[in-house]
Amino acid sequence: MSNDACDKILSFKQSQANGRINIPVRTRSIADAAGLTIYQARAYLVTLEDAGVVEKMNAGKGVSGRWRLV
Repeated sequence: MSNDACDKILSFKQSQANGRINIPVRTRSIADAAGLTIYQARAYLVTLEDAGVVEKMNAGKGVSGRWRLV
C-alpha cells in the first residue's frame, strides 16, 4: 500500500476533525479528497483500521462506510 495515499487519507480525516468531535466521514468523501477510487480508498482504510488508526463506524451490505480516527 502506498504511504502517500495513507498520508492523504489521514490528512483529510484530521482536517475534517479540525478541533471538533471526531465526526465519521464517508468512504466516498475520503476517496474524492485523496484522488482515489472508492475501492482503493476502502483498501487503504481497511489497512489503517488493522493498524488501529481509523475505525469503521457502521457495517452491512449496501451501507455507505463511515470512518473516524481512533
